[in-house]
Order: sequence, then C-alpha cells, then structure tokens
Amino acid sequence: MKRLQSILWTALSAVLLCACTGGTNEVPDPGGKTFYSTTDEYSETDPSRVWFGKDGSFVLTDNFYEGYYEMTGTWSLKENVITLNVESTGVGNYTKVLFEIEDGKTITLQTSLAGSQNGDIFTTDKPSGGSSGPLPTTTPSAKPEEVTSTYYNASRKGFGQSQVQFFPDMTFEFTEVQGMGAERITGRFGVEGEMLIFSNFDEPLYNSAGEQVWNLEMEMIDDNTLVLRTDLKDSRYGDIFTLDGELPENAPGIQTAEYDRTFIHTPIPDTSEQFYPQLELFKDGTFVFTENCYAGMAHYRGFWHESEDGFIVCDVTDNTEMQGFAGQDVTLIYFEYAEPNTLMLDTDLCMSRSGDTFNLDSVK
Repeated sequence: MKRLQSILWTALSAVLLCACTGGTNEVPDPGGKTFYSTTDEYSETDPSRVWFGKDGSFVLTDNFYEGYYEMTGTWSLKENVITLNVESTGVGNYTKVLFEIEDGKTITLQTSLAGSQNGDIFTTDKPSGGSSGPLPTTTPSAKPEEVTSTYYNASRKGFGQSQVQFFPDMTFEFTEVQGMGAERITGRFGVEGEMLIFSNFDEPLYNSAGEQVWNLEMEMIDDNTLVLRTDLKDSRYGDIFTLDGELPENAPGIQTAEYDRTFIHTPIPDTSEQFYPQLELFKDGTFVFTENCYAGMAHYRGFWHESEDGFIVCDVTDNTEMQGFAGQDVTLIYFEYAEPNTLMLDTDLCMSRSGDTFNLDSVK
C-alpha cells in the first residue's frame, strides 16, 4: 500500500507546489479534470459531465429526457472562458459550447444544451450517490479530497488518450476513448503486491471481442508508470499509462503491447489527423480496422493472415458498428505491400477506398 500512496500523492505534491508558486491571478488549467453537473434534473448519481483532456480534446456527456448523448472535439482557453469546438454530437447541431471558470474546481455552463442549461454549475466533486459499503481508510485523510492522480494511455494516442483517474476514497474512473466517443468505467480499486485490482464496476464491462471482463488489473512499475494487464475495447494488455501521457524511456519491467503493427492512413484533405482510418494487426491473428464513417468512427474486427502471394487478408467477423454506412456488407478486406512499410488497400470501405495507402506508425 505504500507504493499506492506514493503514486497518489506524488501527483498531489506537484499540484500543491504549482499552487504555491503560481501567480494569484493565474487561471486554473482544466486539462486532465472531469467536472460534474450539480443541477442535473435527470440523474443525481450519474450526472452530466465534461472531461478536458490534456491533449486539447474533450468529451461532454449530457443527460436529457431521452437518456444521454455525447459531444467530442477540441477545447481552448482564453482568459477564464473555455470554448468547446464541437466536432461530433449525438443530438442537435452544436458547433461551440462555452464554460466560464469560477475557480480551480468550479465552472459554469454558458450555453443551453438538450439537457444542461445556461448557468448550470459543474464541479470536480465526484457524486457520492450509488456506492455502498464502508469506504477504505488506507489513504491519508488530511489531504484535500478533490485532488486526484490521473494516468494517460501513452501507447495509444491516435484517437485521443484513454485515462484512469484515482480518487483518495479508493474509487476510480477509467475513461476508455473509442474513436470519437468514450466509455466510462467506474468502481473501486485495491492493491495486491505490485498490482492495482479494479472491482465493483458500476456497469458491465466488455472487451473488443464482446466478452465480459471480470478482472481489470494494472501493474505499478514506478510512481509515474502503470501497465494495463487486461484487454479492453481499445486499450490493450501491455499498454503503458503515465502521468504526462508520454512513453517513458527504458522503463524497467514494461512489456510491450500484444499488437504487432499499426498502419495509419496517409494524410486526407480537410480531415484532422486524429480521425484518419487505421489498421491494427495483432500477434494473436486478430485485427481491428478503425474506419471514418464521416458521422463518426467505427470498427471492423476479425482475423487476419498473410496469403502466399503476399496479400494481407482480413476476415471480418464483426462489422456491427458499420451498419448503416457504406462498407457495411464487407466481409473480407485486402491489403498489398506498396513498399516495405506501406500497405495499399484493395477493398472499398467507407472513407477508405481501394488504392488508399497506410503507413507503418513508427511511434508504436
């Protein structure tokens, strides 16, 4: 447990140091924080929320009368106003959403949405409703409750970084970024040796194969580094999570992720790099192809092999996310080598068309 305390409060020390040395008029940085609505009329235990990524991306989840929907895009800060530049939304045709920063833990919505309204207050205080049983008492009680430690998936940054946030009451929130959307995993965590054990999930958890995940684990390498030891939908066994979201140099004990190669679509005019299609070929013979469907990102999944004549053949076993889009009936995807590190697509999909090229991602 000493290692866990070290992980949690190393980040706290840095936060407190910055607070002591910063100017009195400095606007708090919302990056890496999640703010929860304090006036949600549709849900008290799982209210509307907005997460600001350190990479400039955001995910806003808004509850309304039909359930909830998500917005994604990029955010910017000028003086004390946060501007969300909306690139995808499940409801309406919003292009910008404004928040005003009140202090380090409070922001006020300045735009009316389908559920949340202009003037609604959002805070970093995590709702306590919905949990049961006594809280663990293994963390220091004299520390500010709003301070957390957040680790970002440094192994996968193409479509935004998944993150896991630890709270001093031994609860966690894992934000699994999936294309232009995200899934929240919440529950409790504990420590067994060098492993973080996650349990009591608020909702059922599934991996990319549709199998329910019962045991989510991460290995603590050092104060800055965690390694995922479970496959999720997009995050994979072996993915490295760090406080700054960057891969460490020569970190001891880190095993690489199970995927073999990742290929990224060559530049597409008028399309942000984070929305380029990509192909992941895994060593266990499975693949994931992430396609841009113009209205969002979707996945083909299945098994791949290299044919005798040098083609990469992807046998699609799951194309459910493509239903309603061009390419929904594709069951085989073919690639051929245009160059040693470049694949050329030989199948029409949606945004990706026959003849498009994909370059090996040298970062991974």
